[in-house]
Amino acid sequence: MADWETYKPNQVTQIGDRAYVYTQVGGWGFNNMALVVSEGETLLVDTTSDIPMTRRMLDAFSTADPAAKSIDVLALTHWHVDHVHGACMPDFNETRIICTETVEDYMANLPPKAWLGQIESLTGDAKKVMDHNLQDFFDFSGLEPIIPTESFNGRTGFEFGKQRVELIEAGPCHTASDTVVYLPDAGIVHFGDITGAGSYQSLQYPGLGNVITVLEEAVRWEANAYVAGHGPVMDLADVRDQLESCHWLMGEAKRRHEKGMAAEEAADDLMNSLDRTKLRRGAQGLYSSIQMIFNELDGRLNYHLRKNYPRYLAESYRLSQEFPKRHPDLAGKR
Repeated sequence: MADWETYKPNQVTQIGDRAYVYTQVGGWGFNNMALVVSEGETLLVDTTSDIPMTRRMLDAFSTADPAAKSIDVLALTHWHVDHVHGACMPDFNETRIICTETVEDYMANLPPKAWLGQIESLTGDAKKVMDHNLQDFFDFSGLEPIIPTESFNGRTGFEFGKQRVELIEAGPCHTASDTVVYLPDAGIVHFGDITGAGSYQSLQYPGLGNVITVLEEAVRWEANAYVAGHGPVMDLADVRDQLESCHWLMGEAKRRHEKGMAAEEAADDLMNSLDRTKLRRGAQGLYSSIQMIFNELDGRLNYHLRKNYPRYLAESYRLSQEFPKRHPDLAGKR
């Protein structure tokens, strides 16, 4: 099972033969990356939120394996800034950068400067929550538009060194397009932000069914290590646990949906009923997950969490303020 005790910030951990993960610990903007080396060639999965953080990550990987001084292939799991902005580094100018067509479109339509402009234009509670997320953690200077080398839809595969790589596009769940990176020879999987160990499943799109499909396939792979975008590295037991939890969550949501409950009411009702001896992490995320499952059950597949980004941030702020009062015994488990 996932080892939370050894999950540390800015740390490289070996997860296979010349396969490594770089973990960051924190909230918004602190994600995990994976590096695999084969016959002197390198594959990196995801970057970080800014150039200095990505430099620190590459330096740490290079200490663990000198081949990381040059990255041959960069696979991007999704378009969120903590996974793509580090690709602005000049170090990646000669790197083969691969993502889905949807991610490529997002990156073209919302380049770093445009994203920064959106963030600077926020007001009210939306600004409060983003200020809390950003604080003084990040340095967004020097970010230029990123142009991927190639993109795909659905599934694609390639080889580097003696390793096979399979890129599987998941249906909307965390974003409109999330890629699972699977290296069958190495027994390594990178989920991006689709799921994480020991947590209540988080959704930003109406796609719990898509998450279940992904996890069912990932279980069949019986890989040695499953890298989550956030949190510790998972093993097969963790993935099976998340799959079981997703089936449970779908059943609980359906029952409340059939009773005609509103989504927020249903989430509160579900949290009140949780077995306090078997709590998972991220209970507050059930508000958004239940809303997205209700949208999925109603066929409202275009009504995702970030459709109105300022309103989403403001709602996040409201719930963060109300959650400790509504569920004081759960607030300490976040």
